[in-house]
Amino acid sequence: MIKRLADKLTKFICSHINAPPEMADVYRYGFEITISSILNIILVLCCGIIMGDVLASVVYLFVFILLRIFTGGYHATSYLRCNIVMIVSFLLTYALYRILIGIDTDIRILEAILLANGLPIIIFSPVKNPHKELTPKKAKKFRVISIAIYICLSALALAAILFEIQYGTLIIVTLTVVSVMILVEIFKEKSKTSLKKLKGKEN
Repeated sequence: MIKRLADKLTKFICSHINAPPEMADVYRYGFEITISSILNIILVLCCGIIMGDVLASVVYLFVFILLRIFTGGYHATSYLRCNIVMIVSFLLTYALYRILIGIDTDIRILEAILLANGLPIIIFSPVKNPHKELTPKKAKKFRVISIAIYICLSALALAAILFEIQYGTLIIVTLTVVSVMILVEIFKEKSKTSLKKLKGKEN
């Protein structure tokens, strides 16, 4: 569905602006990403509405999208899987958030989680994406920005917790999801590389 809609939009745009044929693929991919992203946002907001906590879905989306733009991370192999991963990650995040506030987690434990979450971002961000090549200079810039955003969001989360605003814990759990997705993507790429080397030796 997403690809069909992107294809129709690409044909419409190209026919009206006289774009060169080689730009069609660029426009098509851009439309696909945009449509998929909008769908992800709508799905998460719908989950928030169903659970009676729309603000939680807004907080999750704000933190997740803001940081992921610069850190990168796990990418599903299809748009359907991407949508499923987005919904599942939000539901797991929300469930863990409710558990943590339910047991009144000590702030020192949350601080330790924040420190652990920061390591993948400092070491690996931005994660390479074949559809979004970055020059060394831009990659360095993205790393600095991602670390700065992480520090700001961590400070915001701790401040919220100190003022007894429960969504501070949700921010921390969302940051955990972003860090885990970075590690998953790194592991996936290393597994692919190892498999290619193994096949090369066999041949």
